[in-house]
Amino acid sequence: MNPTPRARIPVWAAATLPKLEHSKGENEDAVGGSTSALRFAVADGATEGWKSGEWACHLVAEYVRCPPMPATFPAWLERVRKIWPEGNEPPSADEPWFAHTKRDEGAYSTLAGLELKRRSDGSGWRWKAVAAGDSCLFLIRRRRIVTSFPLEKVEQFGLTPNLLASSPALPWVEPEWLAGTAEAGDVLALATDAVAAGLMRSAAKTDEPWFIGDFKASNPSCHNRDLSDFMLTLPCPRDDDRTLLAVCLPSTRVDLK
Repeated sequence: MNPTPRARIPVWAAATLPKLEHSKGENEDAVGGSTSALRFAVADGATEGWKSGEWACHLVAEYVRCPPMPATFPAWLERVRKIWPEGNEPPSADEPWFAHTKRDEGAYSTLAGLELKRRSDGSGWRWKAVAAGDSCLFLIRRRRIVTSFPLEKVEQFGLTPNLLASSPALPWVEPEWLAGTAEAGDVLALATDAVAAGLMRSAAKTDEPWFIGDFKASNPSCHNRDLSDFMLTLPCPRDDDRTLLAVCLPSTRVDLK
């Protein structure tokens, strides 16, 4: 009897690097994903905020666990704010006054999230993405960028991107949403601003296919060496934390294992 064809699943990997001469613990970017749920996210905590790195990690984890839709985003963010452990910590008695001020101001972070689903006829993939701030999604086909969201040009990056605030007292930022389709062999990448801008600069400099091709992603990890090395080749004009997550869609429709 012939084996029943089994649909292949995407593989993914990620890497995140702190600023030069900074420790891993000082990295305020966050990244995460789930192969079973096919949800992925990156976030960039704002340095000037209070525990923004922790807030970025919390946003990523909650997106991967239960992502919002446009109509449910306000309620989703309200819930995420309420259950943030650091946001519910009482201040310590010996905390200095400026720490109290920072705590009151809260944490801030960008967010870019991606959901994948196989098309009903098995011929390809559907995806939808959300972005708040300047963390970006890229659809890459045959090593070329074919979609860039929410920013499309390096000139669109600025010093004051929209940020999601942890404090319930602050208004929430309306994120941007996009949906589309992808083909077998495509790569969907999520990147925080330094890497996203570097990808755009590199793509603009050459007509040749340039994006990283094969990388070891059989064991999803946030410490992928191939992606780390690739990020270090990108032109980044300012020192910043760098994060890249890449999802490779299977190049064939079925797997006969």
